[in-house]
Amino acid sequence: MKTHRRICILTNTHPYGVTENFARHIAIGFAAHGFEPHIVNIMAPLEQQFQAIGALSAIDELFMIGALPLKVKVGDEYLWREMSKRGKHVTYYVIDSYHNDLRRVPEVLEYLKASSSEDNLYHAFADYETADAHFLCGNELRFGGFPAAPIDQEAMYRDRLLVFGGIGNELAQIKDTLDETVSEVRRTIDLKDDYLLLGDGSHWDVLSKVLDIRGQYDRLHEETLLLDAYCALDAAMKRHRRLHVMSALKGLPIDIAGPGWMEHFGEVDNWRYVGSQPHAALGTMVQHYAGLINFDANWDWCPHDRALTAALMNRPVLTNKNALNGELTHTYAFGDSQASIAEKCEAMLYDSQADTPMYPFSEEHFKWTWHVSIRDYLNER
Repeated sequence: MKTHRRICILTNTHPYGVTENFARHIAIGFAAHGFEPHIVNIMAPLEQQFQAIGALSAIDELFMIGALPLKVKVGDEYLWREMSKRGKHVTYYVIDSYHNDLRRVPEVLEYLKASSSEDNLYHAFADYETADAHFLCGNELRFGGFPAAPIDQEAMYRDRLLVFGGIGNELAQIKDTLDETVSEVRRTIDLKDDYLLLGDGSHWDVLSKVLDIRGQYDRLHEETLLLDAYCALDAAMKRHRRLHVMSALKGLPIDIAGPGWMEHFGEVDNWRYVGSQPHAALGTMVQHYAGLINFDANWDWCPHDRALTAALMNRPVLTNKNALNGELTHTYAFGDSQASIAEKCEAMLYDSQADTPMYPFSEEHFKWTWHVSIRDYLNER
């Protein structure tokens, strides 16, 4: 009788170690529930890594973090399809916004179509609203935080806030203003009520109305122009919201970890640019500050991992509006006005939470660890 299950966790190399950090914590979470996890990085030589596991037949499950692992092939066959043919449980874990995966990685659509007819192909979603909108079968696997060991010294910057995240990468490639993006999209797609783009709703709430696709998200699977417009408007919303918030923080004492800010704002009184930091550094860094200012994907049904990390380290968080923010203590949502954003930051600077011991976690925060997220995911599927 088999006493354990081997799970192969596929990931890729990320410039700041994001996906690798996810893989490590997810592997530990699966190990806590009786699995034998093996992490395989698709950007390193695969043959040697698979030899360490044994034959493909020795793998019971394939778990792919993000869309890039869908590209991996064994001979002329996709690995996920080969494993499915062997009767193995295969999961594609959607950790980014699904529309971005669809646009960047053609195999996402191929996997989607195959999963409708092959029983062994599954999706897992951090933001479960994705599944409902796209009529996909799958399970929720909400994010966990990435806590660090408590620092063995007094916090160094309790009079400052930490920004962790940037406007680099895809957000640096889009038009400078939301209006410019809207004008460009209008050349190919009719838009309705585009004033909604200025609000704080999730991309589901906003873009379904602006693009008039409520109940028709499956059109994104086949209509390239519509998908391009959706991705462009979503990215423009992210950029607009981040610049709106950061403009409200001028003059406040903040340290900024992430790309793009210096190029946009230049030198600002009381701001310090500390460069891009590894994803795994946040749990330690945030303990030195009065709180975290976080920027999410435009989701509505799962707090972002950075917000969860700060909460696990007992630091207050100012972040995007999210349906589940209320389940995290000392978590505040950005308001519409810059004055209200600045007021919330000033309140965080004096939040008594800065004097709270780091450990142990409260029971409500323990819910947001990977151990519990994976336990709930395994119980549900």
